[in-house]
Amino acid sequence: MLDDHGRRCRCELHLAVVADMGLRRVVGYAMSNHMRAELVCDASHTAATRVHHTAGVVFHSDRGSQYLSGEFAEALKRHQMRHSVGRLLTAQTTA
Repeated sequence: MLDDHGRRCRCELHLAVVADMGLRRVVGYAMSNHMRAELVCDASHTAATRVHHTAGVVFHSDRGSQYLSGEFAEALKRHQMRHSVGRLLTAQTTA
């Protein structure tokens, strides 16, 4: 990948994907050079604009800080989505 000056750089690209598990297809996504709440908010917004009927939809995620942020909670509230997170696992429960 090249930077703004045409020089080779080591860049990271993060992809957030929203999938409709009932339809088994991707309904939204966003890409960025960071993994902050803004990235997952953009992906959920893209999904909401493509699906149109998001009231009551359950958005399941892991416990990543971007998904537990207030910014993401507000984004889901705007689209009337409910948030579900995976349970907290410990070394004893996964052994």
